[in-house]
Amino acid sequence: MKYPNGLVLSGLILVLLPMPTCAHIGIESLSELRVSQAFMTGVLHPLLGIDHFLVMLCFGFWVALLRGRALWLLPCLFLVMMIIGAGMPVLGITLATIEFWAALSVLACGAGLFWAHRQGVVAWLAALLTSVFAVSHGYEHAVETAPDLVGYISGFLLTSVLLQGLGILLCWRGG
Repeated sequence: MKYPNGLVLSGLILVLLPMPTCAHIGIESLSELRVSQAFMTGVLHPLLGIDHFLVMLCFGFWVALLRGRALWLLPCLFLVMMIIGAGMPVLGITLATIEFWAALSVLACGAGLFWAHRQGVVAWLAALLTSVFAVSHGYEHAVETAPDLVGYISGFLLTSVLLQGLGILLCWRGG
């Protein structure tokens, strides 16, 4: 498998850039623009939280390498499972060690990239891991979000789709 120099350089830049320690921020100045504060917080969260940024981008790389139906099926599965995870706290369902699963998702996406050339083995594993980690990300954000859950999750899903698409595009352009 060929790893493009631009992709490696981009990864190093992202790792070496100083990032905020907490991506859950308040955005009071945007409320003057009549934009939902919860929506904008949701849009910015995956961009400011290094774990979320890396998972979404890496997930895009991963599905681009898997190709075929995985290219559209796994991103859709990720988003649906993230919505299900976000609905769990609303229904009173609690999950333990959720931060552990969210952090583990970064490592799992890296492992998925490493083994992406083994299509038969990785395809079913990718679907399983996608489901588990997407539920954990959705749950984590529903627990830590503003009262406007719908606005926040809408913004979060939008940015997640764009980052996954960027990962797919970078993988295709890089070779």
